[in-house]
This record gives sequence, structure tokens and C-alpha cells, in this order.
Amino acid sequence: MSLKRKITLTVRIILVLAVFVAGLGAGLYFFLPRYLESKIIPKLVTETGSADFAFNVRHIGIYGADLGALRIGPEQKPTLLIQSAQIDYTPKELFQKKIEKMALSGIELYGEIKDGKFALRSIDLDEAIAKLQSNRASMPESEGNLPPIFLREVEIRNAVIIMKTDDGTHRLPFDIVVAPDKEDYSHLNLTAS
Repeated sequence: MSLKRKITLTVRIILVLAVFVAGLGAGLYFFLPRYLESKIIPKLVTETGSADFAFNVRHIGIYGADLGALRIGPEQKPTLLIQSAQIDYTPKELFQKKIEKMALSGIELYGEIKDGKFALRSIDLDEAIAKLQSNRASMPESEGNLPPIFLREVEIRNAVIIMKTDDGTHRLPFDIVVAPDKEDYSHLNLTAS
């Protein structure tokens, strides 16, 4: 084979690989956010008992995701609002079901105290807990003890609990950083203010 023919063959192979990589990247860029919006997150939310859920995918890529305007509960009276959720990961960590960091900011959690009991606005806590326990009981025993994804660090910034009581409405601002020591979440390092 002549040198000219070898160069032409090498250029064609590189061109085919470049088109394949570009197509794969474009497919992930357009498909992944829609898949996340339509399948993954709604499934997680319905497992916890809330069907009223909305969010916006700002960016999703190989090394992280940025979600915004997350809402759980009815639009007029939401239970939970999150202005921004940033998730940092690598492809290797995702394959190992690990996420480096999740940073949530601009959180508003609405609750109330009725008859001496805490309740979330628009969500029945007893029903949500019963649903979680039944989903966990239906899992095989080997999967039931471990969380589906290990989070190395969760950071909550600019959060507030808005609590309605007989005395009026109270706002409790807080920031929290949680970093588990072990993957079974048996030991947690917690910093709160």
C-alpha cells in the first residue's frame, strides 16, 4: 500500500470517529435532559408520594448538571421550592453510582404545626413514609440496605423553613453541609448554621 493511500485511509478513519463522537455528544446533549425530566426525576418523586412536581434543566453534561426552579406540591401552595440544584460528578463516578457533590440553594420548605403535630403543606407525611417503606420492602434484601446513589457531600445554602403555627408564621433560615464518612451513611459529618 502506498503512503498516499495510507494517509487517505487514516484521514477517513479519523473523520468517521470525529463524526461518531460529535453525534454521540449531540445525542447526549439533547437526549439526557429530556430523559432526566421525563423519566428519572418524576419516578423518584412519585416514589415519595407527591405527584405535583416541576423543574427546569438548565444544563446537563458529562461532568455535572444544573437544575433550577424545582417545585414539589401545587403551584399555588408548594411544599418545597429550590431555586438551584448543582450536581457535580464524573462519568466514572456515575458508573459507580457516586456523586461528588450536590449543592442546593434558595430553598423554601413550607410546614405547619396542627394539633401538636408537624405537617408539610400539601403533602401527607404518613402516606409518603408508608410509600417509601413499602417500596423499600419490595426491594431485594441486598439492595434494601444501601442507597441507590452515594453522595459524597450535600450542601444546602440560603435555605429557610417557613412554619405556620397558631401564633403566626415563623421563618427559620439555615445552611447545612453533610458529608458521610461511609457509603452506608452510618456516620455523617454535619455542619449547620
